[in-house]
Amino acid sequence: LTEEEAATITSVVFLGALVGTLFLGVLGDKYGRKPIFCLTASLICIFGFATATANNFWQLALFRFLVGFGVGGAVVPFDTSAEFVPGSHRGVNLLMIEFYWVAGTLLVPVVAILTLGQSDNQQEHNNEW
Repeated sequence: LTEEEAATITSVVFLGALVGTLFLGVLGDKYGRKPIFCLTASLICIFGFATATANNFWQLALFRFLVGFGVGGAVVPFDTSAEFVPGSHRGVNLLMIEFYWVAGTLLVPVVAILTLGQSDNQQEHNNEW
């Protein structure tokens, strides 16, 4: 992939998440959270695996968009957890979920920097004390 294509693939995942959040959140309210969460998990799984079978850039972009669409439904279990936590603990519990989400998101580039793009020789050199 060219740099532009790689950037497009990344962008379509986020675009899919945006569209998925708008649709799946409303569907969760209308048809129930459990069936929409199952749909969300299925979309992520099916199109995540389909990504590996993409024969060209446009198939890859479509599959990644649909993975993002499913990721957009990840708000559904967050809403469900809010409904089951007692009101006195709801704010703290939901805030902690968001803190861990952000912490995980911030750790992704750190782990990538530490593990990707290094040859075996560089890794051996970096592991020396």
